[in-house]
Amino acid sequence: MLGATRSRSTLREIKVKVDGSKTKTFDLEFLYKDKDCVVGKWTANEDSYGLEKGSYSYGVWFFGKCWTAYRIHRPCGELVKYRFDACEYPEFSNDDGDVPEILFRDLLLDVNVYITEKETLRIQFEDRDEVDASLNTLDQNQIILINRFTDVFENRPEDPISHVNSAIERAAVEPPE
Repeated sequence: MLGATRSRSTLREIKVKVDGSKTKTFDLEFLYKDKDCVVGKWTANEDSYGLEKGSYSYGVWFFGKCWTAYRIHRPCGELVKYRFDACEYPEFSNDDGDVPEILFRDLLLDVNVYITEKETLRIQFEDRDEVDASLNTLDQNQIILINRFTDVFENRPEDPISHVNSAIERAAVEPPE
């Protein structure tokens, strides 16, 4: 695959609040980057975020999308859920040769997508109240992105899931020797 980077080094995820301040930083295993996306993997070293030790999550950040994605698994590999954050478009940086970074501004609204026993999707939005409380501080572009995010997950949630699965599959392909 031309232009793709596969790596097993560190990737730093930096989540920025709407006001521009950094809120969370995670060091992940850097799996893959191409012109469309970046893929990393986080593994729980202890029980955290409601997940047991050994659980893991693939993080996928698409350039030009209004969402980031996390495909979350139990230690045995069983899928728990997909989690999506509304965001301003992610930026990848590896300018100074240090740890590569993926930075994005979190736009408050999140959605969890569960696959039911009947293979249907169950959608659960979170933090709509935070969005409503922040409408005076969000700019017009951020509101447009939040509305676009909402529309995607209310009407076509299978599309982002397909994009996420495809990116993780690309990341899993070993580079040629």
